[in-house]
Amino acid sequence: MMRLTIRHGAKRPSHFSWPFILLGLAGLALCLGAAAWLAQSQFGHMVLLFVKLVFHLVPPLVWLGGSGVVALWLFVLNYLWRGNGRKLH
Repeated sequence: MMRLTIRHGAKRPSHFSWPFILLGLAGLALCLGAAAWLAQSQFGHMVLLFVKLVFHLVPPLVWLGGSGVVALWLFVLNYLWRGNGRKLH
């Protein structure tokens, strides 16, 4: 018989890591700069039209259902990460 257990392999950091925050802000600035540069080109307009088409072709219930599943999964992971979940035996 197999046992399924959840082990605490790593401790959760108690504070934010500043290098990761600065790296994320630099990445955001790079993405925004690239988006501004791309939006001025003809290729950028074509990409924006394609993105709008995809958003209009997919029904809103699919977007809501997908975001609901993601939110539920993040809630479950957060619950288990904090140690509130039972150990599975």
